[in-house]
Amino acid sequence: MSDSALSKIGRFWSFLTGHGASLVALAGFIVVSIIATAMGFSDLRMANAGKTSLTLAEAAPIWGITIFVVLTMVAGLNAALGVGMKPVRETPTKNDLLENPDAKPKTFKRRIMLRILACFFYLFFAFWSVGFGYGFFWKELAGEEFTRNQFSAAIEKVSTSVDAANEALSIVETSVIGASTTARERADIEASQGGTCSNRPNSKEGDGPLTRARFAFADRAKALRDDVSDSWIGRLTNDRTILQHRISALSTNIVPSGVTNPEEIALLEQLAIAPRLSSTDRERVFTQVFDDARAFTAKANALRISNAPLFADRLETLAANVGPDPQNPNRADPSRTNDSSYCWDTVLTEKLRASAQSLRSLEDMKAPEFEFTEGPKATRAAFFNLAKTITPPWDKTTNFGEKEFIALFASIAVDLGIMFLTLIRAMMENKGKKRTARRPQIMRLADIQEANRQADFGPR
Repeated sequence: MSDSALSKIGRFWSFLTGHGASLVALAGFIVVSIIATAMGFSDLRMANAGKTSLTLAEAAPIWGITIFVVLTMVAGLNAALGVGMKPVRETPTKNDLLENPDAKPKTFKRRIMLRILACFFYLFFAFWSVGFGYGFFWKELAGEEFTRNQFSAAIEKVSTSVDAANEALSIVETSVIGASTTARERADIEASQGGTCSNRPNSKEGDGPLTRARFAFADRAKALRDDVSDSWIGRLTNDRTILQHRISALSTNIVPSGVTNPEEIALLEQLAIAPRLSSTDRERVFTQVFDDARAFTAKANALRISNAPLFADRLETLAANVGPDPQNPNRADPSRTNDSSYCWDTVLTEKLRASAQSLRSLEDMKAPEFEFTEGPKATRAAFFNLAKTITPPWDKTTNFGEKEFIALFASIAVDLGIMFLTLIRAMMENKGKKRTARRPQIMRLADIQEANRQADFGPR
């Protein structure tokens, strides 16, 4: 390798390890700031438009604006630090001292105002850069965890909705079946032992008019139970089972057995691998599950509204049939004294009334809420969460954890890197007086000979 090539390499290496190192690092930070800001801005644009990607025509303005903003921020920082600009205070020149030996350093107020204005512009554009850059770093650092948390929340919401439905239907089943079972048990006791009626304490066991009336009453209670099953609980059983299978597939990542519907099997297979699906497919299956859960809740509420009062009235009618005097709850109904089938059964009456009250106390089930905030929507949610966190009132509750803090620190660190390296450039900049060329001094030959003689022999 020639000496000139080695010399060029040496000079280049000296540049990189010296003054050029700060320039290379500064350029790197500027590129990172542009990429992070543009990606965060793009995610916000996609979230607002409901898209998962942008066309070239949509992305080009975003990148163009970002490059302009970041470079303007860097220019404002350079102006605020005075890089490449004249100093605010200048020492007197020789001409100034000749005119006035007591001349003092000059202060230029316009340059001060210019730097203050540049500082404000720098802070404004830096806020822009940090904000959108935070969205990018949050997606890289905390986006996956946010998706997992949303996944768990989705399972919990659907599960809670189904559990609420199960609890309400369990109340209906327990109330009606319990009343029917109690009616049958009391009829059996009357047939085998007698004495189940408060108005006929001395009734005997055996097959008589009272016993037959008790069994007929038990059949009426059983018919009511069957009606509840057919027109209320049975119409929700299949939908409830489907949702339970879907929750099982989501939580265990295993397709439940016993499903025969090919379309439902395909959906369960996708739910079982939901964490590995693409964002678009995951949103589609989650939306379908939540839509079906909301439809199930709406159907259950509609059936409750139409059936609960009806069956509660029927239970109360049955309770009145074996109940006391409507005017006095402590005695038998005197208008039915001669009715051989009338039985005042305090145990069964309380059971039937309690069942009726439980049906009337049922409340509407809340539909599970769901908003798919994965991908760009998650970045938008993180951006607004940051805005909510850093704005008053300060005592509000926000979901700003460790990952969010690290993402914010990374975004700020990029701009701090730009500031630090620009400050280094400002300090390394030569602000001394520029060197000016001097004309060579003209010397005569006689003067040179005299100088040489004096050097050899000394002065005369």
